[in-house]
Amino acid sequence: MAAASTDLLRKLSRRWVGQIGSGGVSDETTTTVPLASATNLATDTAVTVVIDRVDANGTATPSAEETVVGVVSGSNLVSCIRGVEGTAQAHDAGAVVEVLVTADGYNDVIDHLLVEHTQLGAHKPTQIVDTNGNEVVKFGATASAVNEITITNKDTASSPVISATGGDDNVGIVLTPKGTGKVSVSANDFSIATGANIQVNATDPKRAFYIPASGMFGATTNGAASGQGESSSNKVNYKTLDFDKATDEYACFSIPAPLYWDLGTVTAQFFWTAAAGSASETVQWMCQGISLSNDDAIDQAYGTAVGASDALIATGDVHVTAATEVITLAGTPAAGDQVFFRIYRDISEDNLDADARLIGVRIEFGISKYNDIA
Repeated sequence: MAAASTDLLRKLSRRWVGQIGSGGVSDETTTTVPLASATNLATDTAVTVVIDRVDANGTATPSAEETVVGVVSGSNLVSCIRGVEGTAQAHDAGAVVEVLVTADGYNDVIDHLLVEHTQLGAHKPTQIVDTNGNEVVKFGATASAVNEITITNKDTASSPVISATGGDDNVGIVLTPKGTGKVSVSANDFSIATGANIQVNATDPKRAFYIPASGMFGATTNGAASGQGESSSNKVNYKTLDFDKATDEYACFSIPAPLYWDLGTVTAQFFWTAAAGSASETVQWMCQGISLSNDDAIDQAYGTAVGASDALIATGDVHVTAATEVITLAGTPAAGDQVFFRIYRDISEDNLDADARLIGVRIEFGISKYNDIA
């Protein structure tokens, strides 16, 4: 970085004594000081010189003394700050110029050090800047901090590590973008450890699968009837399972449980329609299930059924219920289990005076890891 007269860290030149060059220094506002020679003066930082401390005979001249900070350019000091110590004034050619340790120069060094150090010498950086002096990293402060970030370099074929460390047993790392900014990985994949998860608001996220009516079947006992609908004008076709208004009827389906399932409760949401009935008449949909592992007997009781009630808005419309309360599956759930679900209409709890036509069911569940592999 080029030297500047505002540099706080300025180099000394051992036993350097020179003279003001031809023409001298005309007045106190002059910012260029000519030197008879600038040999051995530092050029990579500003320098501090004292003019007229003594005359050519070595006699002290306190009234004429002036300290100047400037940058060496050729045989001149340029961009000078005048009167740093002593009074800015004119100086004749041949006046004695010296490099000395001055109070101002020494204090500048101390001020510089105290920006990022305590009086006891502890390092307290507030920011890291680039070669242009622009901020790269800034450091906040917490008076009672016990946790911190540790950055560790590595040898060949190993990646550097950014770790949360400190006094607490469990320490996370928080990335907070500004405004609508995002945390992005600009190249390659984002990798997490085997069995780890990506959480949402510090909670394991949810996933869901949808089973259309065509993916279900009426139960052998009191089974719902398979149906098909077609809209009158635009001929939109859809498969349904039709549940009678007079008898509880059932439909079933089964799936292998995802390996990332958290083995907890699930919820159900029902998509349905009706070809008849009056507005505000209700349908009570119910869902129950059982999770079976390898070599478990199939003939076991379902878990407790949980329902969602919905009112008819208009015949021929799609209706979507709210999600049920949590449904606990019977059995001992394990990753990869075969899960059997039973859907039915509880006619004792509804009053739709027509078949309730089920279009499909959405099952929502929690996940405990990102990968769907064993």
